[in-house]
Amino acid sequence: MPLPFNFYITKDVNESMKTCFNRDLLEKYIEIYETKCERESFMLERNALYWSIQALCNQSCGKSNLSEECAMKSRNFLSKSFNPSFILVSYTHLNLGLFEIGRGNMELSNFHLHCCKFGNLVNQSRLKRTISFLEQFSFGEMDALNFASRLPSVFEFICGITLSSQLVTLLQQKITKENCNEIINTGSEIVKLCISTILSRNTDSNSEDSPSNSFEFTQTLLIEGLKLGVYVSSLSRTDLIEECSLRITYLCETDSFNHCSLFSIPFIVMATRVNLQVVKGIKNGSRMNNQISFGELGILQPIDYYEILQRNQNALNLLNSRFSLVSVVHGKLMKSLDEILSNR
Repeated sequence: MPLPFNFYITKDVNESMKTCFNRDLLEKYIEIYETKCERESFMLERNALYWSIQALCNQSCGKSNLSEECAMKSRNFLSKSFNPSFILVSYTHLNLGLFEIGRGNMELSNFHLHCCKFGNLVNQSRLKRTISFLEQFSFGEMDALNFASRLPSVFEFICGITLSSQLVTLLQQKITKENCNEIINTGSEIVKLCISTILSRNTDSNSEDSPSNSFEFTQTLLIEGLKLGVYVSSLSRTDLIEECSLRITYLCETDSFNHCSLFSIPFIVMATRVNLQVVKGIKNGSRMNNQISFGELGILQPIDYYEILQRNQNALNLLNSRFSLVSVVHGKLMKSLDEILSNR
């Protein structure tokens, strides 16, 4: 069973905005489990899994009402299940846990993730690794600040192997001005390797529909987010911090931003907070607007930070239309954006 199952299907669903997942494909994939339990129970658990996937697909496309209906159908089938330790039940709870994270209902998400552990995970290392991975995240700025130190677990989660102890020590050491560039360079290569690993599993080299361009957005966002977190942690030059924030902001205006996952939220929020502090400095007179900085086309140009902050607000609103987690966790930030932009 892929981990998590939706990780491999949501990209294609989002690109076409079609939320009807191929049920025949799903049933062909899970038919190996049919002989491992009573048929009536299998039918219930198969339906529960299907509707949990549909809930995630619809959520990713911003169809919140439809996604909640699908999640409710999935729970109804789960409530009638005869075999709570069955692997399909565990993956259904995993999908529902991810769905509730997107809604910002962390209590219900934790319940579903706990239910994943109900069965015997001894022979389900992938599922166990997925649960442990998800439990590390708060989906706040600390996730961006701690991204470098978490890269070993990200790498293990995606690639299924562990980094060398030397690399783990490098990434998890205290970040300083002296070692920040080495951490960034090493971390960036690990991010690239993670993305290439995902592509190698899911790309047909002869296919015209190769998803490599779509994953380029994710790779760039993660690398810029890594830089931002490391620079902030090391108290590096403010121009480096602001440049990363601008790069992340510009990414939010690309087509691929419409497909990004909830794991992108911490990086976009941190970039927004940096840009918000710049605007506050402009308002109190401690700095000037329209100073020369990194432009959208990669050239130096005057930057109107009120316009940049407006872009951040648009990005957060768009994310919130898909994942209400944004307003639940970062509601104060969104309110601050409203206030400062309405009084510009």
